[in-house]
Amino acid sequence: MSYFEFAGMSTANISGLLIERKDIYGLPERDIEKIHVPGRNGDVLVDYGSYKNGIVSYECAVTKYNALRDLGRLLTVGQQNTAGFTPWKGYQLLRDGWAEHERLAVCSMQIPMEEIIAKRLLRFKVSFDCKPQKYYNRAAVVQRSGAGALAVERPYGATAAAPRIEIVGSGTITLNLEGQIITLTGLVIPPMSGGQYQWPSAVIDSEAMIACRYLSNGTREVIDIAQWPQFWQLLHTVSVSGSVTNIKIWPRWWSI
Repeated sequence: MSYFEFAGMSTANISGLLIERKDIYGLPERDIEKIHVPGRNGDVLVDYGSYKNGIVSYECAVTKYNALRDLGRLLTVGQQNTAGFTPWKGYQLLRDGWAEHERLAVCSMQIPMEEIIAKRLLRFKVSFDCKPQKYYNRAAVVQRSGAGALAVERPYGATAAAPRIEIVGSGTITLNLEGQIITLTGLVIPPMSGGQYQWPSAVIDSEAMIACRYLSNGTREVIDIAQWPQFWQLLHTVSVSGSVTNIKIWPRWWSI
């Protein structure tokens, strides 16, 4: 039954591993604190306006014991893009062959195994601790060269987006996000290596709540902005003016 992919590696490439069942569609718990006041009807609610992590799980079977070695590498190391040994840390992207959405997940739970047939068949459950957001094509990017306007469309199923914006340019650059004006000053063009800029001139990441500009030596300086950009309409128009070389926007649309 299909596959799941974690930290850039997929179970589709593990011979002898089968996914028998899945639990991937659950909704997260709202982060609400209840306080009981004696003599008062009902609890007092403190609603933090957010959601807690949830569990996504896959019930698996292994018919070849070598598959356990490959699964262990997937869950502990992930895809290696360098010659060194650098296991994943923190949240990683979790996808599967059933859902249209993606999640940010960590695999930190013990995986007990049940031996059904000695040295021939094992059954077990792989569980991931996931952020509550269901992302829709998190890697999708909207970009343009030079000043002008970009159209950011909301995909079906999504409700909101906390975008990451990267700009390469110099001097003063102004962003207009449906009436929200962000002015970036003191920007410098970064050096190039292999035909690519080594870093952007400025970054605004609403999800990570990071806003900074880069100096010519790659040092970051924090930028104060009044409000973190958010997308929610079916179509958003982002206008950029000034000495812009290019701009990239990762909308990162999501729903609960």
